[in-house]
Amino acid sequence: MYKLDHEPFVPFDLMIAEKRTNYMDFVKRILPHDFVLPNLIHIGQPIAIKHFESVVENGSHGATEKIEGGIWRVERKQQVDFLIKYVKNGKEDGKYLSENESIFNQVLHEHEYLIENELV
Repeated sequence: MYKLDHEPFVPFDLMIAEKRTNYMDFVKRILPHDFVLPNLIHIGQPIAIKHFESVVENGSHGATEKIEGGIWRVERKQQVDFLIKYVKNGKEDGKYLSENESIFNQVLHEHEYLIENELV
């Protein structure tokens, strides 16, 4: 659950065709449009999951519960090499959805201009 002090959409990746932009290009393209960026935990050498968990123990972006995991973005020579998604043991899938509820990803109306004008 969240108690947000900003819009609910927080972009964490930007793809052009099938290629992911590197982090610095992502930031340069997202910031001028007033999007909230995800919290950057670390740049540099790898960090252990235990260190990551201690840094973000209580979540961020208004989270009222402990984190369920995180995403690692690995870049080399200004290119995205791969992403890793870590999910903590014991995460409950769909715990906020009723049995008959479906969630579909869609472009929010107020951000359609970004796609139409190829700003992303």
